[in-house]
Amino acid sequence: MALVFLLICSSVEASMYVKVGLTYSDHVLYDACNVSSGWKPLTLDVLEDPYVEGRLLGNMTVFLLDVSYTPARVVSKAYYGGSNGADGNVTLTLPSDLPGGRRYVVLVAWNFTCLDGRQVDFIVNRTCTLTWMPSARRFSPNINTTSPGAWRLKCQIYNLTFKAVNSYGNSTDDVEPLGGANVVVVNGSNWDGTQWSDGSPPGVMYNLTTPSRGAELAGCFSILMPNTTDVRDPSMNYTFGLRVYWKGILVYNHTFASNHTRPFAALPGFVRRVYNVTYLSCLHPRRLEGVWLNCSVYMARFRLVDGLGNPLTPTSSIEVRGVMVNGTLELTPLTYLEPDGTLTLEYASRCVDEAEGNVYAPGFDWKGSIDAELRVEWCCFEVTPTSWYRIYNETSTWSGNLSRCLEVWANRTAIKLYNSQQPPQTLSGAVVKLWFPGATEALTGSSNASGYVDLLSLLGTDIIPAKHAGEDLTYRLAVEWKNVTVYEGTFKPTTFEKVDSYVEWTVRCAVFMVTLRALDSHGELLKGRSYLKLKAPSNVELLYTLVDGSVSDRLPGGRYELLGCRYKTGDYVVKALSGSPFYVDSNRAFELRLSVYDVKFNVTEYFDNTTTVEGLKVYASFPEPWGIQVAGYDSESKLYVLTQLPNTTVTVYMNASPSTKGFEALTEERLVGVDVIEVGCGDVTTSVRSYVYDPVFVVGVDLEGLPEYYEGGMALVVACNYTSPVVNLTLSADPLEGVKVNSSQEDRIMLVGGLSYPVRAYVGGILAYNGSLTLPAPPVEMVGVPTSVVRVTITPYSYLRDFVVPNLRLRISWASLNSSAVDLENDTEVKLTVLSHLDCFKEVRADSGRPRHVILYNLTVDSGEEGVTLLVPVWRSEYLNGTVISVEAWTVPGSTPGVPEGVEEILVVRDVWPRVVYDEAWEAHRGYNLTSDASLRVVVYASNFTCLALDRKGIALEGFKVSVELGGVTLASSEVGSTGKVEFTSTRHLCFWCNYTYTCKCAPPDPYGILKHPLAKVVEAPRHWAPGYLVDLSYTGFIAVSLKDSMSRPAPGMLVCAVNNTGPGVGEITIY
Repeated sequence: MALVFLLICSSVEASMYVKVGLTYSDHVLYDACNVSSGWKPLTLDVLEDPYVEGRLLGNMTVFLLDVSYTPARVVSKAYYGGSNGADGNVTLTLPSDLPGGRRYVVLVAWNFTCLDGRQVDFIVNRTCTLTWMPSARRFSPNINTTSPGAWRLKCQIYNLTFKAVNSYGNSTDDVEPLGGANVVVVNGSNWDGTQWSDGSPPGVMYNLTTPSRGAELAGCFSILMPNTTDVRDPSMNYTFGLRVYWKGILVYNHTFASNHTRPFAALPGFVRRVYNVTYLSCLHPRRLEGVWLNCSVYMARFRLVDGLGNPLTPTSSIEVRGVMVNGTLELTPLTYLEPDGTLTLEYASRCVDEAEGNVYAPGFDWKGSIDAELRVEWCCFEVTPTSWYRIYNETSTWSGNLSRCLEVWANRTAIKLYNSQQPPQTLSGAVVKLWFPGATEALTGSSNASGYVDLLSLLGTDIIPAKHAGEDLTYRLAVEWKNVTVYEGTFKPTTFEKVDSYVEWTVRCAVFMVTLRALDSHGELLKGRSYLKLKAPSNVELLYTLVDGSVSDRLPGGRYELLGCRYKTGDYVVKALSGSPFYVDSNRAFELRLSVYDVKFNVTEYFDNTTTVEGLKVYASFPEPWGIQVAGYDSESKLYVLTQLPNTTVTVYMNASPSTKGFEALTEERLVGVDVIEVGCGDVTTSVRSYVYDPVFVVGVDLEGLPEYYEGGMALVVACNYTSPVVNLTLSADPLEGVKVNSSQEDRIMLVGGLSYPVRAYVGGILAYNGSLTLPAPPVEMVGVPTSVVRVTITPYSYLRDFVVPNLRLRISWASLNSSAVDLENDTEVKLTVLSHLDCFKEVRADSGRPRHVILYNLTVDSGEEGVTLLVPVWRSEYLNGTVISVEAWTVPGSTPGVPEGVEEILVVRDVWPRVVYDEAWEAHRGYNLTSDASLRVVVYASNFTCLALDRKGIALEGFKVSVELGGVTLASSEVGSTGKVEFTSTRHLCFWCNYTYTCKCAPPDPYGILKHPLAKVVEAPRHWAPGYLVDLSYTGFIAVSLKDSMSRPAPGMLVCAVNNTGPGVGEITIY
């Protein structure tokens, strides 16, 4: 060992000190000349226990001793702790009067604190003798330092790394680290009871647990240990003990020596050379990854077989595990059976002191051993609650690595089910419930095709425990067939009979072979498929499908009751008449007579059940799988027959075919009726309604018909196109009530709901509908023919168009077909007639030939107060679209304004043909082609005229009265004003018509009322006078009288009288 120091002195009076740097070996050799990189500063964090949080592995004390005295005297000392030593340096203060010529040494002690609180001091460095030279202020010998400013002292403290491993073998491929091992290190011999010379036991320096097996440093640990042996003082030799516990068992117990130059002295029990500290830290080949501690932990491999030699294997629901226990102490972890059937246990045995667990020493029992009980347990996780059955246990002394075959208390087991037939047959497909011992819930499986309980599907294995800890196990078994329990009991696998490599148990179940027959009310087997719903024992419902009334099956014994039969129905509504309930206690047949009956019926018209329809094909439709049943026909009773119908509502369908009278034109069957038959509690004779009926065709809009003004002007053509030859019916239709068509199979007139018929409707000689009508199904008596009509509003206006003229008679005309000359049933003839007379339809006129094919249809209506709205038929075809109408207005004496009763009615529109009408834009039309709803206006000759009343000098006859008469009725009168003109203007209440001749009178005033025959002028206005016509009522004659007195002076105020000599007022005096 060399001493490297540096003495620092700031002045003569100042205190002298020296910094001492402490180092330790981190797995490197001692180097007396230099401080290698492997010698690291002994800082405070190095002295922290890595396994006990907050624990410090003691302090370091540095002494300067004067060894010139005996005993040596302490000159100076410093403690390694607090802030002092944090960097590995300790400062020694030297007295200023340190005498020279004396001998000194530096001593370093490790004040180690054990886990029990005791302190153990280790001298880890002692320098050579030093001499102080005051003049030079240094010690001698003078050795240079490689670290200026401090001495570096190599403390005999070494970092040791160990690895606890099991003793599977000698190579790294065999052994595995012991994770979770407990390691105890003591400062002395590991021998129990060994004490120091002062009588104290060794102190515990470390107590730690190795990292788990899956960790990176599994089984490894590192500790700081002193090596206090000095080459010059062998008396300082020292040992430490190392113990390893695993699973609570001491599996390694060894004593290590501190001497790094000599082998450790032989001690009782040593079987190999003991490693010393220096060797373990620096020279051992595994010093870095961990020196192996071969612990007495061994591998026991067991192959598990049942009592017949079948290997046990785990499944997804089965686990087998093993453990070795010593009392309550588990020597091994719980270990599960491997897929190949091997149970591998890593067990701990008591080690041999001072021996490696895997090293053989001649003449010495090196293997550790232990008395323990081996337990093997079996568990099924599907069992509730989960239970572990002990299928093997053995108490023995176990030592070293083992390999054995163990026969456990389990057997490959077969349970076979049979029914109660003679001879018995295997029962496959049965539901099996198996209760393991102690289980509260059953495992549910089934029997396979051979009748065996399928344990493989249930558990994944057919090997089950026979005993638990040497005691027989009792299982419970229940067998269900069709949800009925047919067996229930217990069994012990130890009592089963051995068959080859398994044991077998036979179970006889209460299941019998039974034949069920379903009969109708007449005792005949039901045809086709039928379905039975039975209430079996335990109120279990069973469903059966019978073919032609019979089925055979294996049934559980007990009482059965028919809940219902589904036959030609969607539900189980058919009930038993006899045969239910019945009891199954043997192999036999049972007959069930059901409420299934026969039905006879005839077919009638829909609204008339006294009129039959013959020759139809009748079917009954049922849900799948029955489908369609064809009704037979009894020629004797002339009734249709359906057999084996359920007591419910049955729907029948009636089809007409080419062989049905009235339907000869059919190429395939057509549906002509649907009805239902209520089947009660016996055979039924009834009638069903077809869709044949007597429809009433209503021509018009919806079912409202047309206005009465079309009475006598409507024809309906219906083609009975399903018969051959086709029967055409041409009928006159009432506008409001329509027309009824009577079906008659004898006359081949068959009108059927759901079928389509060609229909043509003529309204006012116009083809207003030409298409097909599908009669409603089910039939509705009133059938609307959707006639093509438009709404036309016609409003009469005065000549000046300033008001609506009320109460005129409108006459609307259009060209129409003459049904007497044209066959309305023949589409071709109708078309050709129209094409050859298109000008007639466009010009609203009849043809001139004989017979006339086209005539005018005239519609007369009163206009009312504001005009009138009419329904007018419109021709819709590719050759003619629309109806051209001509509208004229006539007066109605007594109703039309200004037309008194007793006069003749007269045309009051322009005398051209077709008449002039106006649209809403006041555009004039000679006839109007209706294609859609329209609003038309007619201008009538309700106009104004003026009367002029002047004398011969052209002076207005003021006060004279002008009146207008028509038919002897005075319509209006007015006095003459200053202009001499009297205006007569038409209004809504009084119109003056250009088409009438009016009598206009102008009479003098008669203020006294004495003129019986006033002198009046009368003028007849000409017929067809023009609007604004002027009637001249002027007086052209005169009588001039000059009255003077006798003196020839004018005589005012004289009364002048004139006497008529002629006329109706002869002799009458007129005063002026």
